[in-house]
Amino acid sequence: MKIFAASVCLIVAATCGLSTVGCSSNPTVDMSTEKAHMKVLGILYGKYVSRSRGAAPASQEQFVEFLNTTRPSWEKIVSAADQLTNSPRDGQPLIMLYGDAYTKQRSSVAPYVAYEAEGVDGMR
Repeated sequence: MKIFAASVCLIVAATCGLSTVGCSSNPTVDMSTEKAHMKVLGILYGKYVSRSRGAAPASQEQFVEFLNTTRPSWEKIVSAADQLTNSPRDGQPLIMLYGDAYTKQRSSVAPYVAYEAEGVDGMR
């Protein structure tokens, strides 16, 4: 189980990091900040799943409660845990996969845990 959880964590972090790459002539946040934000979000989501024996958080409130216990992991990126669940590019809430939504897609080739609702310049 630990190997699976570590694999999911790395795949999620890599997928989230890649999902922020796009062509934008008007970026609102430095690309390295975007990548760091999404990478930390993916890693912490993976930690949650690992600690809960493969179960995803049931809700944003449950995930933010967990994030509050991991403050040193994200405090250089955002000032509050709930900000980590917002897009670093447009500040809007990310669409996060909680509960069954995560479980249903977990077996996909490139699992993901979050994506932008709108995106910037047509890219999300």
